[in-house]
Amino acid sequence: MKWSDEVVRLLSVVVACVGDDGALESIGALKRRPGRILQKRGKWKTVSKIMIKKGYHVSPQQCEDKFNDLNKRYKRLNDILGRGTSCRVVENPALMDSMLQLSAKEKDDVKKILGSKHLFYKEMCAYRNGQNIPDCSDLDLEGYSLHLEK
Repeated sequence: MKWSDEVVRLLSVVVACVGDDGALESIGALKRRPGRILQKRGKWKTVSKIMIKKGYHVSPQQCEDKFNDLNKRYKRLNDILGRGTSCRVVENPALMDSMLQLSAKEKDDVKKILGSKHLFYKEMCAYRNGQNIPDCSDLDLEGYSLHLEK
């Protein structure tokens, strides 16, 4: 599967709209719930079904792996820069040059993350903070039954 920007953006929106149990969350109030392993499996099956419905044939495992990769880069960026600073640096990478507290290795790590093909920092930030993801309401998932048989 070739993950284009369009497909990765859709994945991030779909993941934000699907609860850990595989059911659709209310789009206006996304809340993260701790999920059991069984629930997580339902979540990724649901994400895969929606992606397929939208024309992108990806397995539950491919969806989970790609999203975990996005999440890992998001967390690493926040670990290095701090939550508030990360957003400003994503919007204006030149700010990093003035950050004297960062080591050369940390600056190099940040540059690699910022240069990665699929960062989608704003979407990941919204997801991690339980906020609406941009374009989530435009996903047109109303009436799509997602309760999977276990």
